[in-house]
Amino acid sequence: MERAAKEARERAAAEARAKAEREARQRAQRAAVQRAQQEARERAAAEAKERAARVAAEARERAAAEAREKAAAEAKEKAAAEAKERERTAARERAAAERAAAERAQQEARKRAERAAVERSAAEARERQAAAAAAAAAAAAARERQSTPDDL
Repeated sequence: MERAAKEARERAAAEARAKAEREARQRAQRAAVQRAQQEARERAAAEAKERAARVAAEARERAAAEAREKAAAEAKEKAAAEAKERERTAARERAAAERAAAERAQQEARKRAERAAVERSAAEARERQAAAAAAAAAAAAARERQSTPDDL
């Protein structure tokens, strides 16, 4: 009976050891699975974080490029507007200079015409004076002839 009890105890101990080993293996396997799942989750999170960082960097680069393009377009528009304004200003200045030149030319023409009229009046006055002097001389000569008896 002792041998049977001993064998029963040994069997029970062997079964308990086998059960303990089985449970230890299962716990180890579960722990390994959990570690693997945790590592997979961490890798996925890290990859997602990297993807998000990449997407954000690309978005920042696109925004910066768009901002540069917008700034360049605005600068180009501003330069074109300034050039157009300079051209309008130059055209106004040219027109003003042309008007001033035309005014000066008209004034000069008026002065020449006035001088010519003054000169014509002076010439006519001189002619009238010369004619009057000639008439006076002729009258004086006629009087002289009348007052002197004919010697002939």
